[in-house]
Amino acid sequence: MGGFAAVNDDILQNILFRLPASSFASAACVSKSWNKVCDRVLTCPKLASALSLNPSLPDAVKEALDKVLSKPIRPQFAIASIGLQFSLEAAHQIITERLGSKVPVVTNAACGIIGRDAITNTMREVRWHMIPAEDGSVSQESEEFNRGIVLIVGYLPGLKVDAIPLLRPKMEHRVTMVDRFMMDIRNYTVSVSGSVIPAGVIMFGDQHIDLTPVLAELDCVMPEETVIVGEASSRFVCKTARNSEEYNPDLYFFDALALVFAKDKNKPPGIGETRFHATLSTGVMPFGPELKAISVTAKGTECSWLTASMNGYHQILDSQRLLDDISEEVTISIKIV
Repeated sequence: MGGFAAVNDDILQNILFRLPASSFASAACVSKSWNKVCDRVLTCPKLASALSLNPSLPDAVKEALDKVLSKPIRPQFAIASIGLQFSLEAAHQIITERLGSKVPVVTNAACGIIGRDAITNTMREVRWHMIPAEDGSVSQESEEFNRGIVLIVGYLPGLKVDAIPLLRPKMEHRVTMVDRFMMDIRNYTVSVSGSVIPAGVIMFGDQHIDLTPVLAELDCVMPEETVIVGEASSRFVCKTARNSEEYNPDLYFFDALALVFAKDKNKPPGIGETRFHATLSTGVMPFGPELKAISVTAKGTECSWLTASMNGYHQILDSQRLLDDISEEVTISIKIV
C-alpha cells in the first residue's frame, strides 16, 4: 500500500509540474498531501522571465505575464523593465493586479532589454533610444520603437523578499532619510531571519538622485558576504509586500529602493540554502546587439571593404573600427587572465 501511495505521489507530482501557476496554487490548497507534493515541485530556486515587444502596453504586459506564469511558480517578487515610451504607472498597475497584493513589484524604465520572446521563444535584444524630429519633438518612429517589456518573476525557497524604499519627506526636499533606510533594511532582515545580515540586495535608484554616498554607506554597513547589485540611474515605481503606512507616497518621495533577500528562519525542513554570487562583466555580452554586415570587393583588386550596422544604433561601423574593438577586448581579456 505504501508503494502504491508513493507511485501515486510521483504521478501527481508529474501532473502538477505541468500546471500553470494559478492552477498550481489552487492544487496546493486541495489537501495537506497535495500541498506537500507541490512543495516538492518547488524545492529549487526558480526565475521565470519573458520579453514582449508588442507596441500595445496591455498586450505586452499580458504576453509577458502569461509566459512567466505558464509553469508552476510561487512569485515572491517581480521586476519589470519597460520601454521608454510605456507608462510606468500603467504597466505597474496591471502587473500588481495580476500577481496580488503580497508580492513586491518593481517596475523601472530601461534603456534596453534582453530576453526570450514570449511568443516566438527566440532570444531578442533591443537598445532603445530617442530619435528627435527636426522640430525637436520625439518622432512617431521613436514612439513606436521604444516600447516593450521584460518581466522577471522569482521564487527562492528558504528566503523572504520585500522592497524597502529610501524616503525623502516632501516637506523637506533636501533631506534624504539614509539612516532610516539602513535601519529599515536591518529591521526587516531581523524580523524574517533573526539575523541582521541579508543574503542579497538589488538596488534601484532615481535618475535625478546621486546615490554614491548611499551606496558607499550601504557597502560599509553590509558584510562582505552580502551581494549588492543594481541600477542607480533609472525611473521606477514599486509596491512593497507589507503595504506599510510608513511608506505613504503622499508624504514621501522614493529616492531609491532596495529589494532585500533575507533567510527565512521558518523555512521547512529539506530546503537548502540559496546563495548569491556577483561578477563584473568585461563588456562582452553572451547575446550581443545584432550586427548586419555588408562586404564589397573592389573590382580589379584583392581587397574588400566591410561595413556593418548594429541594432539600436544609426552610425555605420567600418571594418577598422570593428577590428580595433576586437583587439581591445582581446587585450583586456589577456590582462585579466
